[in-house]
Amino acid sequence: MPVISNYAKGELVTWCRVPSGSSILVVCMKAAVSDATAQDTQYLQGLFDAGGAESTFTNVIRPTFGASDITVTTDLSGNQKVVSFPKITIPVAGGPVNESVVQFAIAWQPLTGVSNDSQCQLIATQTNTGSTNGAAFSFQLQALTAK
Repeated sequence: MPVISNYAKGELVTWCRVPSGSSILVVCMKAAVSDATAQDTQYLQGLFDAGGAESTFTNVIRPTFGASDITVTTDLSGNQKVVSFPKITIPVAGGPVNESVVQFAIAWQPLTGVSNDSQCQLIATQTNTGSTNGAAFSFQLQALTAK
């Protein structure tokens, strides 16, 4: 189950509609933070400051999404907005350096290409149980809901 940052709750749908010039960023983590920490973290950098660690397997990337990649729907029966992401595949993940990917961090990058994690708003984290082995590493982020 995704853990949505308390700071993102009012902005989730706006950020996931990806305003012009921004993007949604996904970070593979080799060391996770607790759900409570993730909920109270405002910026991506806060996860690292709290002991989370980004994956460093061979060919690691930070996948990004634009507005056309993300689907935002309305669930009338649940009185909520649902944000869905496409499947992500890193073609050759690992090999010389393999790792377990224990968590994904999803963040809103206000300016595409900005690499300053202290400016990227944390949206959510999700746990994972996969590992890299030099082959393609694919994963599907769970949908996020906003009430």
